[in-house]
Amino acid sequence: MAKSMRVLLFSIEFPPIIGGGGSHVYCLAKALSKLGLDVIVLTAGEKNCRERIDKINVIRKRSYLDLYYGKVSYFKPVDDFLFVYRKFQPDIVHAFHSDPALISLIVKNSLKFPLVFTPLKTPERPGQQRKLYSK
Repeated sequence: MAKSMRVLLFSIEFPPIIGGGGSHVYCLAKALSKLGLDVIVLTAGEKNCRERIDKINVIRKRSYLDLYYGKVSYFKPVDDFLFVYRKFQPDIVHAFHSDPALISLIVKNSLKFPLVFTPLKTPERPGQQRKLYSK
């Protein structure tokens, strides 16, 4: 039997967090899973945990929530990504939002994995304004 493609979806938002980005990632994960792909979602959470939602493997990491709120630098979130990447060994990584994209890009060249980025929303952190374009 052929090995199914392994896909890592990396997003700050995922249910039960309510938002368009999280809903998009959830629907994509569910559809890819129905097609027979091995899907894992790496996302933010109040605590580090693994769970299964509608046959989708979900890994939640506190460091991504802390990064979003400006409580940590990128070191811990990058380390968490590397741990999950090495354990799961995906064939492709699909990053959503700006922080997951940046974390994926930091390690992409050394690990040589295909990366897809979907810029769903660039959230503003408390006390910080972000601009996608500047003159």
